[in-house]
Amino acid sequence: MNPFSMIDEPAEEKYFFWKGKWLSDVKATCREAWILNLDAFRKNNMRVADAWQNARMSGGLVWLKVAFFIAQSAAVFLGTFIWTPLLVALFCILAGLACVTYSAAAFTLAMAEQLFLRINGLFNLCKHCHAKVDLPVYECPKCHARHMNLLPGPRYGILYRRCSTPGCGEKIPVLRITGKKRLPSFCRGCGAALSSEDFVPVTIAFLGGPSVGKTMLFNALATESLESVIAGRSWKMVVKDEEEGKIRQMKTWVDSGVTPRTTQDRAIEALCIDADRGAGHFPLRVYMYDPPGESFTNAANLRIHRYYDNLKGVVWVVDPFTLDDVRRRLSGREAEFEAAKVGALPPEECLERWLIGMEKDFSGIVKDSVCAVVITKTDVPCLSETTGLRMGDDDAACRKFLADCDCESLVNTIDRTFTKTRFFAVSATGGEPEGQKFSPVGLEAATKWIFDNLVR
Repeated sequence: MNPFSMIDEPAEEKYFFWKGKWLSDVKATCREAWILNLDAFRKNNMRVADAWQNARMSGGLVWLKVAFFIAQSAAVFLGTFIWTPLLVALFCILAGLACVTYSAAAFTLAMAEQLFLRINGLFNLCKHCHAKVDLPVYECPKCHARHMNLLPGPRYGILYRRCSTPGCGEKIPVLRITGKKRLPSFCRGCGAALSSEDFVPVTIAFLGGPSVGKTMLFNALATESLESVIAGRSWKMVVKDEEEGKIRQMKTWVDSGVTPRTTQDRAIEALCIDADRGAGHFPLRVYMYDPPGESFTNAANLRIHRYYDNLKGVVWVVDPFTLDDVRRRLSGREAEFEAAKVGALPPEECLERWLIGMEKDFSGIVKDSVCAVVITKTDVPCLSETTGLRMGDDDAACRKFLADCDCESLVNTIDRTFTKTRFFAVSATGGEPEGQKFSPVGLEAATKWIFDNLVR
């Protein structure tokens, strides 16, 4: 947003704003003075004519009166056509210098604040509509009027502004250092309330086709792996507001060994978890997204996932039982792996549709993202027996497994697409049956790798 914007705000204009009242007042004063002085000049000339006529008839002291009226006319003439323009010009120069100085100060403060935010990577993300909000809509704490362009500017004020709503007059800070971040703020796109805290956003999305196990991994990472990774950095995990209820429910599912419901094809809301990094550092806010696998059945479905605009970390979930080679090896043992709720879309096809959607609607967005590719359901015994892949296996073992399954193109495409990639063999349950507490395996290593590559 532009601090010099002409958008009308519910705020009082400054008198010396370059399009403010002082220009109108100078014009009105000059116009009125011009009319009055010309009228006085005309009347004085009439007096001079009358006095001149009387002086010719009677002489004497009347000549002094003529001289006085002539001097008065000369003074009016000089004041109207010389002194008044000079004084107006001097006033305009001084007022203009004041306006330029005021505008320069406003511009400097606005740019300094924006530079501070950019250097520290601070901005707000709306977890409802997923828009990046550089400048929220701020609300007057007294009358609740909405200020769309609350930045230092010459029109309304460089440190504070005065709310112009009738009966309000609240003094509102326009800079963070003067208290702006304590004001109620809202998303410019959907109007949802935003956090007033300073934080560095870290965005992570779990991607993959239907029934590949994304939601189980999402729950396990949020409730088990994330806290241990944050604690391993000597930070503190902080869960706030409505997120507490979500985490509590997810924790209950993991502790009770309950498979959560699959993500529904609806508006996706981010799960937000903070990491307090201690004094001298801004906290992190981890935004985690779990889109429904059905979204990947058609590239056109992806355009509503606006969080891709700011995506930095990807957990790409591969269900090994969707691979043709694995199915051939397990021919005759279908009953064993069907219990694992096999995914409905091969990973190559899912990735291809996603990349088509990214190129069409989010061009160039993923080139700076890192990707942890997790091969899930590795706790199913028939998989390790026939392929040798076990939960917890490292990057080399996972790459070898995919190469043996004729998936080199999948690996190469992922390596080309993202800045950094690493492969992990994981299990959201740790092989525990439903009804017993799940013990995720391999997911903490993936979480740690993502943090190591996303956070300075």
